[in-house]
Amino acid sequence: MRWCSRIIIFCIVLCLLQTIAFGRIRIDIYGPVLVPFPVAVAPFTFSGGASQGIAMQVESILINDLEISGFFSVTDIKGFPPGAMAGLKNPKAIDLALWSGMPQEALVSGGITLAGENVDAHFRLFDLVEQSFVTGLRYRAPLADLRNMSHRMADEITFHLTGQVGVSHTKIAFILNNGKSKEVYVIDFDGNGITRLTNHDSICLSPAWSPDGKNIAYTCFRKRNPDLYVYNMERKNFRIASSRVGVNGAPAWSPDGTKIALMIRDGDRSRIAIVNSIGAANPLFLTSGGGNEASPVWSPDGQKLAFVSDRSGNPQIYTIGSNGKGLTRITFEGKYNASPAWSPVGDKIAFCSMINGNFDIFVCNPDGRNIQRLTQNAGNNEDPTWSPDGRFIAFSSDRRGISNIYCMNANGANVRRVTFSKFQETGPAWSPYLI
Repeated sequence: MRWCSRIIIFCIVLCLLQTIAFGRIRIDIYGPVLVPFPVAVAPFTFSGGASQGIAMQVESILINDLEISGFFSVTDIKGFPPGAMAGLKNPKAIDLALWSGMPQEALVSGGITLAGENVDAHFRLFDLVEQSFVTGLRYRAPLADLRNMSHRMADEITFHLTGQVGVSHTKIAFILNNGKSKEVYVIDFDGNGITRLTNHDSICLSPAWSPDGKNIAYTCFRKRNPDLYVYNMERKNFRIASSRVGVNGAPAWSPDGTKIALMIRDGDRSRIAIVNSIGAANPLFLTSGGGNEASPVWSPDGQKLAFVSDRSGNPQIYTIGSNGKGLTRITFEGKYNASPAWSPVGDKIAFCSMINGNFDIFVCNPDGRNIQRLTQNAGNNEDPTWSPDGRFIAFSSDRRGISNIYCMNANGANVRRVTFSKFQETGPAWSPYLI
């Protein structure tokens, strides 16, 4: 993507190669209880015209990313051992022996240099238990891409300490209703960097990322019909992908990016159909019979779709093969179940269910078993969407009186507010890993 391609990694390994531990799993992230890994982040140095403010900004973003990942607890500088600060300004002079016996198990040091309108930044990761160098990277990016560069640092550190690709550099698309129109916006995982994408002065709904992160499909009433649009993140323009008379809504990209599933009007009913992602005149309808269908979502392997149908009388979650065979109802509890979201891991489907007049988020196995409630007693909680690693769920909630975007762990713990505007924000869609 454009904001990513401008960030150039021009030096991968910095020094002390003899003890690099690429791919080593240091944290058991799949255990029943995850104890945050203690990490020290030293104050970033600055030179070559870079101000202390820029260095502190990078350091602050990095620390915040590590902490909200849930993997790490970052030590305050007051917890550093005596004499440790003196050696941090010169990476070659760092004395790891000073950290012996301290609770921290990893150390991150780094620095910032300003080169014209570009920023050169680097970090080094040290193992304080084995007293060894782990890895280091150097980056160059325009000053405007400082946040993206910092997110990339956090993801690299996360990978080397856990073996799991981080999601700090991902984004969440959503709909913001300013009272005059509903437009598509994106925001960073940490709740910063909000950007408006569309300016249709109309009603936009249901954003959905393409698997490569280069496009967002959505429904818009710009021409007074709910047509399917695709916004290109690099060119910053849009095209119409489906404009059949009637609804062309709730798009979902196939895992290979060649198809889009959506709800399309068919006579007096809405059906689940598949169109070519570059635009097709004749959709392939997957469902038929009584009832209306909506909100399709693909399984990670592209073999099935989950969707909502009221063919049994009330909205319930069903699955069907991508060939239109094997229709199966998977929810039987609750009178109104909607907004299915298939985990990228493939083992869970999140959905919202109306309980006592309010919607809450639930998860279940793809066959409908093992239902677990994730939210309760906090207003309406809707529109679940998974992070690309399957560890988090973003959703919309009006628990503070107005609908905003929130994030929680996949088990419902650690709810965190992502957006803070005074306007209604709904329909979150988490991006894939962005290159």
